[in-house]
Amino acid sequence: MGQLIKILLLTDESSKIVHEIVRLCYQRNFIFNCLYGDSALEVFFQLSPLAVNVLRESGFFPKGYKSDDNNKIKLKLDGLIAEGIVDNLSSLSGKPSIFNLTQIMQMYRGRYQLKPITAHGSLGPSNSISETNLVNSSSLV
Repeated sequence: MGQLIKILLLTDESSKIVHEIVRLCYQRNFIFNCLYGDSALEVFFQLSPLAVNVLRESGFFPKGYKSDDNNKIKLKLDGLIAEGIVDNLSSLSGKPSIFNLTQIMQMYRGRYQLKPITAHGSLGPSNSISETNLVNSSSLV
């Protein structure tokens, strides 16, 4: 039985990992952050070693990605994409509807999420956490 399956079956570990991944999802959603007044293009995010391993095995990180010794990851969004999103949100006069937000999300098709930075400082590919990879991963260390 892989480490991920063990984590999901053990409630203490499971809740910690799920909490970290949900928090990471909030942190990397630029539209959500903008709606709450934070338009930072880069964030640093501290994760547990176990969460980093789960994310690595799920394919979340680009090839060659290395977190620092403290499991701190750096997430970044392309400036042109951020500018477009901010312009779209500004045009809504602070009162976006669900329809407006889904239109913006469709325009940017996942590019509104901050991505992990590779060791060379470049953005990784358009990646998302694959539920299939998270559930089927069985070779975690």
